[in-house]
Amino acid sequence: MTYLILISSFVALIYGADMLVRGAVNLASAFGVPTLIIGLTIVAWGTSAPELVVSLTAGLSGEYGIALGNIIGSNIANILLIGGVAAILLPIVTTASGLKFNSVLLVLVSGVLALMVLYGYLNPWVGCALIAAKLLILYRSFRAAEVPEVAKADGINPPRAAAFTVAGMVLVGAGGYFLVDAAEKLALLWRVPPAIIGLTVVAIGTSVPELAATIAAARQKQGDLILGNIIGSNLANILIVFGFTALFVPGHVPYPGAYAPVLGLMMISTIALLSFVLLKRRLCWRTGSIFLGTYVIFLLAPYLLNGPYS
Repeated sequence: MTYLILISSFVALIYGADMLVRGAVNLASAFGVPTLIIGLTIVAWGTSAPELVVSLTAGLSGEYGIALGNIIGSNIANILLIGGVAAILLPIVTTASGLKFNSVLLVLVSGVLALMVLYGYLNPWVGCALIAAKLLILYRSFRAAEVPEVAKADGINPPRAAAFTVAGMVLVGAGGYFLVDAAEKLALLWRVPPAIIGLTVVAIGTSVPELAATIAAARQKQGDLILGNIIGSNLANILIVFGFTALFVPGHVPYPGAYAPVLGLMMISTIALLSFVLLKRRLCWRTGSIFLGTYVIFLLAPYLLNGPYS
């Protein structure tokens, strides 16, 4: 039964992500909204819903390893796994100036996340500040967005496009939730430690919506939508998922120093993504292969079996 739920969840994620991207792109075209904004808001927030559900659920259950591992691991997976797959499928050259601001901002808030985890305490007031910062970022993105070119649509009228978008979000959220639930049961069955579940199984599981949305966007050759989704999802993971986790589940982080290696990898991968955006360098299959190779090494690294991860 668990394997059937796992397969069904993948199907729901793939179809849901395709509907989400298709509906969002058509809405962008109908109302003259740039693709970047759609990627940073509707698509990014819709595909980040599983991370929010999982982290809050894990935090309320006292599983800080799963909650934090989900957020950190998802951000690493979004860049190295999803960014790698995207670069292999579709050479990406960013054209939206708004990505520069958001990528720089991602590096800064990633640093804040690292400092908070290493400090060893999740403060509810800091959680409120992170959520407020996300709202300000969205406001700034809408005000600063340049609209030289909007998304290419396939002729779906706005009401139907809105229905596609909402249905896609529902399928993505439900598929991600049940996928993680099934993966956790399998991991427990195979006797995998909880914190490793957070950094690997749960992180990959909650990143599957972003992966599915990225593949769908690559099929439609929407490069800005792909990068907007990755950057927007990582921002949402820190400012919304981590923010709400700190707000509703404050407390001390067990063994904060043991998170230093994965936090370091998160920062390095985020800075690497920033360099490509700022220099307008082409993300091609070679870069994608390096990203994927680094992610495989991360999954196999022996330090994951030390400290709280054992």
